[in-house]
Amino acid sequence: MPRSRPLSNRWVRRNVSDPACLEAAVRRHHALLQRWLADGDREALVEFCAAHHEDFVLVTVSGDLVPGAVLAEGLGGAGGSSPDLIIEIGQVCAVSPTVVHFLETHRQGASASSVRRVTAVIESGAWLLVQETAVP
Repeated sequence: MPRSRPLSNRWVRRNVSDPACLEAAVRRHHALLQRWLADGDREALVEFCAAHHEDFVLVTVSGDLVPGAVLAEGLGGAGGSSPDLIIEIGQVCAVSPTVVHFLETHRQGASASSVRRVTAVIESGAWLLVQETAVP
């Protein structure tokens, strides 16, 4: 996996304080994850991981801290493992120029397999922190 670096899309880096830009970044990032998990699109995985800051940390719904390198390694073998996966993003709200929260729903076929409320810190186009909270 290549070393993590900020997302290179100029439209994200140019105007990260714009709430619409943060929402677009969230939707794009999760579309990449979906492409990797559903279709095994290696380029999507590379771009997804490259969007994470080198100090990125995921706080999972169970409270585990997962550094970006560990997340990338875990995802590395999961390409195409969920062919029916749909990741839906909704209720996006920019709390500040760098903090956004949203509802993330993973669907397998017609049913929701997991729903979580997510808070993310995105600075200069790089994902620094994601905190997930399970929604019953």
